[in-house]
Amino acid sequence: MPDNSPDRPQARDIFSWRLSQKYYIDPTFGGALVPGQNNVLASTIDLTGFAYEHGQRFSPIASVMKFAPFSNYDTEIRADMNPSGPSGILDAGITSRMKRGLLGLSITDFFINNTSYLGSLLNPPNSGSASTGLPPLTAFNLLGTAVTYGDPNRKGLSGAFGMDYNFQQKIFQHAIGQVSYNFGCFGIDIQYQYFDLGNLRRESQFRIALALANVGTFGNLKPRERLY
Repeated sequence: MPDNSPDRPQARDIFSWRLSQKYYIDPTFGGALVPGQNNVLASTIDLTGFAYEHGQRFSPIASVMKFAPFSNYDTEIRADMNPSGPSGILDAGITSRMKRGLLGLSITDFFINNTSYLGSLLNPPNSGSASTGLPPLTAFNLLGTAVTYGDPNRKGLSGAFGMDYNFQQKIFQHAIGQVSYNFGCFGIDIQYQYFDLGNLRRESQFRIALALANVGTFGNLKPRERLY
């Protein structure tokens, strides 16, 4: 039976687990680190999306576990662990995705243990209720949900809606919605999102894009900013 035959069963991973860690020969990165600031470097961001304290030779141990018992359901669990000291788990996140027909649902819960590494990163010297309108963070726990309908690659209407709730500060800090209509040779995307981070950031954004087949996309809604 040919490999591209639709009757041939497709192979997929039911379970996978990856553990990774980096060793830095120069923990100061040639003096590029700035004490007391969140230093974003390529060699750290490609290991984990969470910031952590720099200046040590061993990075946190990054664990990524994926479980996909069915083709329309999968769960991913991520965690970064401190290789030394009593800090334990620095951050953890779990994402579950389900899809049935044209309807899809994803739920994500992220937790950051501020008491270990991230005190100065989540609460910089000038932060707090006086400057941001929100109480200082002792930890960070964010629940994100997204509901999608349709498929932007098929003709017709499709859309998505997502919302993030901050359990620590008890606020809905982000909401986003997107509607698309594909006519076949071109499509229109409209997106609206709202941020509520106290006095730090409170704004609304409206984006629109026109996509022409085999030509490109025009507008202020970039492909990487799409909700789906």
